[in-house]
Amino acid sequence: MKAAEKEGRESTGSVWLVLVLGLLCWLPALLAAQGGQAASSKTLPPLVVVVSQKAELVDLSLQELKQIFLAERKTLNGKRVIPLDPDPHTPTRIQFDRIVLGMTPDQVGRYWVERKIRGQGDPPRTISASALLLKIVANRDEFISYVRADQLVPGVRAIRVDGKTYQDRDYPLQGEKEMASP
Repeated sequence: MKAAEKEGRESTGSVWLVLVLGLLCWLPALLAAQGGQAASSKTLPPLVVVVSQKAELVDLSLQELKQIFLAERKTLNGKRVIPLDPDPHTPTRIQFDRIVLGMTPDQVGRYWVERKIRGQGDPPRTISASALLLKIVANRDEFISYVRADQLVPGVRAIRVDGKTYQDRDYPLQGEKEMASP
């Protein structure tokens, strides 16, 4: 009987040891998740549609913007326009796709697969680094893209959307609450 009791205590001790070690392994992740939720209450700066400082374009409707980024429209006022997208899984891209295109990331992906299968064109080029994206836009009149207002740099100019600047209260691409990462 004593051997069985001793074995039971050792088994219980092993279970507690595993539980404590498991908790210690998960603790950093749990604390990081809590920090992510606290950061998620911060409002992101508005999105701004950008073109080269030299470009003639000063205003677009939300509908024109959608047509450009869905490759339904390739020119504006007789001039070629080439859209560039940031990385697909960034808050900037997700918000733009939701507000302007009216789609989730998965829907955008399916949209482009269907267009490609039908031979109806390619998606906008994706430029992962926002600094590179802005440099490309700054150097060519035909490029158009979007970034957060706090990322504006010399050489690019924010254009109006539906006649509103990004400083206007009713600007259509206004910032929103940052989402916590899954």
